[in-house]
Amino acid sequence: MSAVKNVIGKTQVEYSSSYYSDMYRKDMIYAIIIRSPISNGTLRHLQLPNLPEDYTLITADNVPCENEIDMFGTKIPLLAHNNISWKGEPVGILCGPDIDILHKLLLSVDFRFSRARIVENENSNKDNNSKILAKRVVVAGDPENIYLEGDIKIENIYESKFHSYSYTEPDGAFCFFKGRTLNVCTPSRWIGNLQHNLTNVLGIASENLLIKKTIPPNEEASNIYANTLIATQCALATLITKKPVMLSLGAKEQEQYYLRQVPISIRHRLSATKDGIITSAIIRIFLEAGAYNPGVQNSVDRIASCATGCYRFPNVKIEVLALNSQQSPASIIPENLESHVFFAMECQLQELSRRIKKNPIDVRTQNFKTDEIISDFPFKYELDCSKTLSVVDKMSDFRRRYVSYNYNHLRMSSFSNLVPLRGIGLACAYQGTCFAGTKNSKATYTLKMSMDINSKVTIHAHRPSETVIQIWKNIVVDKLDVKVQDIEIGLEIEETLKQEYPESMNSDISIMTQLVKRCCTAIQKQRFREPLPITVKRTINIARASRWNSKDFSGFPFYSMSGISIVVLVELDRFTCEIQIKKIWIAIDAGLIFEELKATEFIRAEVQKLLKNNCYIDNYCPIEVQFIPSTSDPKQIGMLIRNALPQAIVNGISQILKKQILSYPATPKLIYKVLKMKTESEKVESEK
Repeated sequence: MSAVKNVIGKTQVEYSSSYYSDMYRKDMIYAIIIRSPISNGTLRHLQLPNLPEDYTLITADNVPCENEIDMFGTKIPLLAHNNISWKGEPVGILCGPDIDILHKLLLSVDFRFSRARIVENENSNKDNNSKILAKRVVVAGDPENIYLEGDIKIENIYESKFHSYSYTEPDGAFCFFKGRTLNVCTPSRWIGNLQHNLTNVLGIASENLLIKKTIPPNEEASNIYANTLIATQCALATLITKKPVMLSLGAKEQEQYYLRQVPISIRHRLSATKDGIITSAIIRIFLEAGAYNPGVQNSVDRIASCATGCYRFPNVKIEVLALNSQQSPASIIPENLESHVFFAMECQLQELSRRIKKNPIDVRTQNFKTDEIISDFPFKYELDCSKTLSVVDKMSDFRRRYVSYNYNHLRMSSFSNLVPLRGIGLACAYQGTCFAGTKNSKATYTLKMSMDINSKVTIHAHRPSETVIQIWKNIVVDKLDVKVQDIEIGLEIEETLKQEYPESMNSDISIMTQLVKRCCTAIQKQRFREPLPITVKRTINIARASRWNSKDFSGFPFYSMSGISIVVLVELDRFTCEIQIKKIWIAIDAGLIFEELKATEFIRAEVQKLLKNNCYIDNYCPIEVQFIPSTSDPKQIGMLIRNALPQAIVNGISQILKKQILSYPATPKLIYKVLKMKTESEKVESEK
């Protein structure tokens, strides 16, 4: 089922309850992408000899207008012509009625390239300005000199690479002509941008275009630029062949080229007093962003604002560099990058606790400084992380367990003992929403609400989850005294096409819920003084001068924040180096929770998904979740587990090994390597 609204002279938009891959039309053909086998060079020749009848090869020469798509001002080739920027870059489209024959034909493509003479090592010369796509430097106090004067100095290089996405179908599109109208069926998250690129590439009039939004995959598995690129390629194939075309990525193809996570390396230096109070932090972060990366400055700025985690220091230097490379453009979901910097910061805190022999709870608590105490710190947070830390401490009996496991490890003479070892890890993190940092960040949020002559209410917004829909309807029912069945949620076509940002930047639960309340209040004031229908619009500016100084890059980087503290009990098998999670305790501060049972189920599901995808752990473990009671506006919780669980696991393992693990995921191979080094070190010490 789908609801269609036709607008004369404008692009039509349709919302479908089907997957694009389930669609079919008579005489439908398939399309696959021909990809470059080299990472850097010039394409001289692309041909497919003896191409069978009914099969078509499409190259850049066949593109009727612009051979590129535009996203956040970044130009991305639709089909590479001449210059090749990364291995796997699309250089052609192969179309035909039999998908198996297409894959066989793909092996016969005749490529001719001139390879670049010099290909720089991506890991060398990271300071070369020609390789920098985006940069942000934040300095407060005198971090370099204070670091040199510190009683305790800790310097480590952290590397992490997360894999936590799952999806119901790979990215792709189904396109066909119905009369003169080109139908593009795809799970787009930015319909306005897709329409802009379709008209620019194909030269088709907007009134001859219908975009049907199909069921989307989850947000983590959605690379916004990739969907626009693939849908435009499919539409091009339909325009040229004049037949319905199905273009669906393979699972390996999607993960290798379009869901490639950003590899991050973090050089982290901090100094502290003998009591564990951090006096200086110097953090240098390198992102390998790919050949190009739309919105990369937004990602860099967001990472910089999260680099110190939940803590504030009087002297700090943060430098974030996004580097160009001959790899596919990395996934451009900025929220996915925060977990890397939280990982590094929490591991540093764990190492500090171990060195000064102080409980990790106390070390963290004394570094939760307020804005009044650390006035020069550039970022301000409206979140008290000590609340969740105190709750999870009591839930897990962390202090007693931590001391107990340390004592047991000291009694063991060697790692060759048969008894499995246990450790307990702790981590704190937050999830920030509505980032105010850069020009590619959404600065204002607007919501329109209307009430017609029959007292039916329409909330003009992207449809959120069913849980949020129920929250909004309850607010409208309570404030306007209308029936639930008289409330609708959805955008008009013109509103959809005018969206300046992807849906993910327009759907923050906290801020949109506030706007729903404000619109309801406005309608309630007007409905008995003015005749129906009534339409009101309310706006919140998250980057206003009183909250954010864009020139100095300081202030409140996020409009709303939710916090988490998590404790993980781990057990290590010293023969297989495999980890078992015995129990997890989680405390969350996310404002008012309307349906705590559903929220708890969601958190538990996120835990199991991350464990399975990243830790090579598939065992069931008890998960205890507690939400801090609150009457404040609800906050988002979707990224909290990703931002906190990995480092809690690693910190538990590090307690067992008595040596900090510096990378994630902590595979058995990595643990074995650390164990071997530690055993050899102990042997050398015993022989002295």
